[in-house]
Amino acid sequence: MKKNKLDFVVIGAQKAGTTALHMYLRENSKIFLPPEKEAIFFSDDERYLKGVNWFFHEFFQEANDELKWGKSTPAYSCYSNISSARLKAHNRDIKIIYLLRDPVDRAISQYRMNKKRGVENNEINQLFQQLFMSDSMISAQNSPTETNSYLVWGEYHRVVNDYSWVENGNFLMMNDNFLSENTIDAVKVISEFLGVDFVASDVMSERFHVGGVRKFNVLDDIKKFKTLKSIWRGVIPFRYRRRVMYWMDQWNTKVDDKMPVLDEEMINKLKIHYNKEYSLIDELEYNGGYLIK
Repeated sequence: MKKNKLDFVVIGAQKAGTTALHMYLRENSKIFLPPEKEAIFFSDDERYLKGVNWFFHEFFQEANDELKWGKSTPAYSCYSNISSARLKAHNRDIKIIYLLRDPVDRAISQYRMNKKRGVENNEINQLFQQLFMSDSMISAQNSPTETNSYLVWGEYHRVVNDYSWVENGNFLMMNDNFLSENTIDAVKVISEFLGVDFVASDVMSERFHVGGVRKFNVLDDIKKFKTLKSIWRGVIPFRYRRRVMYWMDQWNTKVDDKMPVLDEEMINKLKIHYNKEYSLIDELEYNGGYLIK
């Protein structure tokens, strides 16, 4: 009989090392994570209505019941109010992993990613200034999108509050620097947290999702043709489309060292805005890079 509950979820934060952690944990034979990372369920109304049986059929057909089943889905912190409620209903004893990054760096990285994808054309300082306006901030907090969420998706304290129902000892927060600079120690901590033995792997020396630009823009242009979309969706089953698109995206990205520059006034404004987040990150640093609550 197949399991019908997840054992753990990596909820984010977006642009804080979740792809790297996903790849590291997939190397452990006692853990099952679906090959693709971004396949969402608990934050997506349409998919959620299909039911948890659909979810496990699509993503966990190949999983052994004896393994720890998990998902790496930053959307569960991006849309934490609805995701946390649904995860609570799904499994009150679930374990949550939350990677945190300097929130200013995270916002810049998200902006850079959206520039790469061609969904953002605004100048970063003007855009962030606009997002600081009260109406824009409230709108983004209540209804975040790819391009209005640069500031609010770094408000970690709101996410922690939404997941305050998690049982004692089941909520792990970790600084992304600890994961990237002390990878083996960090994965040992996470493995122990999940109740599995640590497994070393050469993958832990690799880097993933480094900011970049498209190698071939024509591939993105092809996606816009409705006829090709219809053929693609009609011929290839959903579960395989996800995997192909994920790995195509990885392959079609090359490193770009050009970083958008925030002016000093905007940096100071952001640091004040993220006062609670920096306090939380300082707490993690004080405790050695991570904290289990």
